[in-house]
Amino acid sequence: MPILILIRHAETDYVGKRLAGHLPGIHLNQKGKQQAEQLAQKLSEIPITKIYSSPLERAVKTAETLAHRRGLSINILQALMEIDVGDWQGKSLPALRRLKRWQATHDEPARFSFPNGESFIDKQQAMCVALEKLMRDASDNEIIACVSHGDPIKLSLAYFLGLELNNFQRIIIDPASASFVYFSGNRIRLGPINLVEGVCLKRPSL
Repeated sequence: MPILILIRHAETDYVGKRLAGHLPGIHLNQKGKQQAEQLAQKLSEIPITKIYSSPLERAVKTAETLAHRRGLSINILQALMEIDVGDWQGKSLPALRRLKRWQATHDEPARFSFPNGESFIDKQQAMCVALEKLMRDASDNEIIACVSHGDPIKLSLAYFLGLELNNFQRIIIDPASASFVYFSGNRIRLGPINLVEGVCLKRPSL
């Protein structure tokens, strides 16, 4: 069965403070660089065959750390891009949380669109269509790593878990974490999710 590893990029100065969105030039900070190295070490025993990345610098740099250890090239995949947060791009999270409209990002995300930006439902569809195509085209023994962003990964995991989109915020995805999805025909199994410590690769019984 092919295996998908969804990896959130490592930490930047925006994480937990501002919505970076599609802003260019957001790089890993010193802690993030250490996280990326630690993640690469934790995944070193897993024979990843292909690496895909969001085009944003913070994701590419995280992917580069993985790729360097394996002599692999990085494939840029637009669908792994962060959600377009529109007018909220670059805004302070504490300020946004004071807005009434912010509550809808957690209370009714299935009906929410960022002002002049993207909806969660459209992002989920674009992300999952791309990931499912990767898995359909993969051979049985392939292990594919995709480096993306927090919300796109949460939306994808919610879809694979069969959760309603309104519940996707229940999933926690930390910087430099890895989440595993196993595919066998129409059957999907997940786990571990949001792994930031030791890695144990185990193919589940289907």
